[in-house]
Amino acid sequence: MRRRDKHSPCVRMMKKIYERLRERLGHKPTVKNFDAFLVTLGPDERESWKMDVCSLGYGDYYRKMPGAYRKFIRKYMEHDRECERCYIRKYTVRGDLLYSPFRPELLLELVKLVEFTDRETPPSSLEIASCLLMGFDYPGSVRGLASHLREAGHSAEAVLVLAGKREVTDEF
Repeated sequence: MRRRDKHSPCVRMMKKIYERLRERLGHKPTVKNFDAFLVTLGPDERESWKMDVCSLGYGDYYRKMPGAYRKFIRKYMEHDRECERCYIRKYTVRGDLLYSPFRPELLLELVKLVEFTDRETPPSSLEIASCLLMGFDYPGSVRGLASHLREAGHSAEAVLVLAGKREVTDEF
């Protein structure tokens, strides 16, 4: 396998995106400044800039960028998890490899039971939802799934099924 060099088309494209971003945000980019810039754009151009930020985060060029830009990209992806989910699903092979759970509601109950029970500090439902949506084929948005995960309590029926005390049927 041939190793990509600094002159490969992919690296050149990433460098061009980085330089364009640096022209707009300077040497110390922030999520706040980027959001302020995005507000001035139309929907299509806004989406294009957001996807460019994600492409830098998932491309070969990421490790070559200055620390301030790597930090900015990490912070932006944490800030806009929906953007990251869209990028992964549209532009990477991961989008073609999503798993369709046999019992999606039961899987969500399991996640709620394991991740949100008996903790002093509840975990970030947005972070958990984002991770689930990158591996599983659930409909909806990161915020929608996060809201569902935050719903109080667990279905008694689901807990019994998970404990092996009830048979899983199509009526569930």
